[in-house]
Amino acid sequence: MHGEESPWSDPLPITMPKNKVIKSIESNTVVLDSSNIFEINEAGDVIWEVSVNLKIPMDVEILRNGNLLISDYKFGATGRVFEIDRENNLVWSHEDSYITDIEVFPNGDIAYLDMDYDYTEINILDGENHNLKYSHRFPDTSGNIRVGVIEILSNRNILAIDYNSDRIIEWDVTSNYVAWEYECDNLGQIKILPTGNILVCCVSNEEYKLMEITRANDVLWELELSDFKLVSDLEYLENGNILLSENEDSNWQTANRIVEIDTEGNILWEYARSNETYAIYDIERDCTFNNNPPNKPTTPSGPTKGKPHTTYAFTTSTTDPDGDAIFYLWDWGDGSISDWFETNEALHLWTTEDVFEVRVKAKDVYGYESEWSDPLAISMPKNKAINSLFLFLERLIERFPILEQTLQTIYDKLTGFY
Repeated sequence: MHGEESPWSDPLPITMPKNKVIKSIESNTVVLDSSNIFEINEAGDVIWEVSVNLKIPMDVEILRNGNLLISDYKFGATGRVFEIDRENNLVWSHEDSYITDIEVFPNGDIAYLDMDYDYTEINILDGENHNLKYSHRFPDTSGNIRVGVIEILSNRNILAIDYNSDRIIEWDVTSNYVAWEYECDNLGQIKILPTGNILVCCVSNEEYKLMEITRANDVLWELELSDFKLVSDLEYLENGNILLSENEDSNWQTANRIVEIDTEGNILWEYARSNETYAIYDIERDCTFNNNPPNKPTTPSGPTKGKPHTTYAFTTSTTDPDGDAIFYLWDWGDGSISDWFETNEALHLWTTEDVFEVRVKAKDVYGYESEWSDPLAISMPKNKAINSLFLFLERLIERFPILEQTLQTIYDKLTGFY
C-alpha cells in the first residue's frame, strides 16, 4: 500500500560537539553524516553547513565551480540529486526513487545509482540541462549484478562494486557489458588513482586493509588497518595520502573520526568526534580555493588557407600550474564553438568563403578557465570565375524557368550542396 509522500522536513538544528584534531592540513574537508553536511577547516572548526531541507543525505561531491552536488532520499519517498551554491541557493534538482551514490564525468555529466529492493539502475544526466541521457538496470537475482559504489573512468566507463559476486567491475556504458573484473571478498570502497590503478578498501580476517591493484589484477601494495573499526569512505589526495572516515560500530553511531594517513599507515591529521549519534557517510577534501587556471594556450597551429566544405585539423598546447587535467574549447570564428575536448587537437569545416579567426581556451578539472589564445587567421578565398558563373546560372534560371531543375543541379554541385 502506497500512501502520499510526506513533504520535505524542516532543517534539524545541530550542535557540533567538541572535536579532537591532531596536526594540520592545507585544505578544508566537507563531511556528510546521517543528519547534515558541513565543512571543517584544518583546526576542526565548522566553517559552513548546508541549511536546505534534507531527508537522508547519502553522497556529496564538490563540483568544479565550488558548488556541492548532493544525493538525498527517504525510504518510501522520492529522492533527489541536486546542486547548491555556498550560499545554500538551490541551482537545480532531479528527482528519482532511491538515489544513493553520485559521480561526475570530466565533461560535467552526472552518474547516479538508483537502488531499489529488486534492482539497481545507473543513470546519467546531461551536465548542461540535467535531462536523463542514459539508464541501465541491473536485475537483483542470483548470478546477476547488484551495484553499490561507483567511480568514473577516463574512458567514460563506470567502475563499480558488484556485491552479488564480490568483485569490482568495469561497466561499458555504451555496449552494456562487463569489460573487466577483479574478485575480492568483503569489498567496502574503491577509488581511481591518477595512474589508472585502483585503491581498494576491504575486510580480511575481520580487519580492514587497503591495497592498490592494477588493471592486470596485480596487487602493488597492501596496508593493514588494524586500529580501524568501520571504514565508511576513503579519498585519495593529491599529496599521495589517503583520507578515511571511520565509525565506531556496526550501527554507524557513537564515536567517529576522519583521518589522513600515508601509505605506511601513519596518521598525519585526525578529526575525531566523541558521543556522536550521527554516523559519517562521506568525506570530500575541498581543494578548489587553492586552484589555479591553466596557462594561456598557444596560438592554434594549422592551415592559413583553405576551401569551404573541406575539413582541417588544428592543434594547440598549454600547461596547468597545478598539474591538473586540461580540456580545450575552440572558437571557429564562424559563430560556432566546440564542446570541451580532452585532447589538444580538433577538426573543423567551414561552409562559406571568408577570413576566419580560430582561437582556443583551456580549463582544468575544477572548471577554472584560461584566457583565450591569440587567433590564427584562415582564409577561404572567393573564386571570381566561379562567382561569375553562379550569377550567370541564376539569371538563366530566372529567364528560362523550364530549365530550372537541370540548372539547379549544376548550381548545387558547384556550391557543394550535393
